[in-house]
Amino acid sequence: MTDRFLWMNPVIGRMAGDDYPTLLGRLARRGYRIATCPEARDEIRGTYLSHLERSPVRPLIDARCPRIVSLIRERFPTLLERIAPIPPILILCAERLYRCHCAPDPQKASLTIITPCSELVDYGKSLFGERIRFRTWKDFQLEESLLPLYPRTDASPVPPGFFDFPGIQVLEGSGPEAVTDLLGRAEAGRIDPEVAILELLYCRDGCHNGDGV
Repeated sequence: MTDRFLWMNPVIGRMAGDDYPTLLGRLARRGYRIATCPEARDEIRGTYLSHLERSPVRPLIDARCPRIVSLIRERFPTLLERIAPIPPILILCAERLYRCHCAPDPQKASLTIITPCSELVDYGKSLFGERIRFRTWKDFQLEESLLPLYPRTDASPVPPGFFDFPGIQVLEGSGPEAVTDLLGRAEAGRIDPEVAILELLYCRDGCHNGDGV
């Protein structure tokens, strides 16, 4: 029998609300074992801070959202060197959980990662191929016939403000218009030189507005 490990991004827990324990019960009855990676958030924050201390690049562009990286490649290629060489939290968790649960014997364990958007599904597949299943919540819910399909939350469990480091100036932007404006200003050299990071999320107000939820 294959161990079926499942990691769900925090958006799903927020969407399910009081129904979350019931959801976990349904998943357990389908043979899923919930995997967690609680240290990843603080580790990624620490990696950004260490990179800022070593790198002269300003502003550094937040790389947690793959749609932002795609947008830069498509429309602002002169900014490519400013993208932080740091994986999204979800990707770090996928690497770590696969190594822990699946790598010792891939025939006996599988890993599914639930993402808030299709961009993260595509990005995960580009890195891991078929070794790890990446699914949006919408697709996974349909595959497993999990009802109901929860409504979107009013607020993100990981809102803008991820880079709240003392003494480090950050410019935040979410939504296509704000993101495009900030990238255009960065390309034109119109960002205050004191700004260390551009924190950019393509979905307005955060990943709770992703197309996969």
